[in-house]
Amino acid sequence: MNNFLLFETKYYQVFLNEDDQYYLGRSVVLLKRMARTLSEVTPEEWIDLGLVVRIYERALKKAFNATNFNWSCTLNTAYQNNPPDPQVYWHVRPRYRKQFTFNGQIFRDNLFGRHYQAKTKFLLSPQFHLRIAEEIRKYL
Repeated sequence: MNNFLLFETKYYQVFLNEDDQYYLGRSVVLLKRMARTLSEVTPEEWIDLGLVVRIYERALKKAFNATNFNWSCTLNTAYQNNPPDPQVYWHVRPRYRKQFTFNGQIFRDNLFGRHYQAKTKFLLSPQFHLRIAEEIRKYL
């Protein structure tokens, strides 16, 4: 996953999602320390998350003309294990009003204006993911 580390702050690391890029720029924002619930996030970590949001949204708007963003912290899959092992992190799904072509690939957000589709399978090569990461890093 380190190949897809986009940037980090004092409390967070931002990784490009390496499995699915249906939502171009889809990423994971991971709290660097172990916290099992949102209520365990400190005030300083919340402030730093605000910085992450500003930096990342601005970069994706410049890189790919993203329209808006869906941020979610569900922690659901951790509870499929027994015992559960949750870790606070956020999914970031950029949303696009208009289709966007990057590196010859067309990206379409077919549900724009509605809830994002949780289970998508838009798989790209590791080299393509690196191109996406490089483009985003230009604007960080």
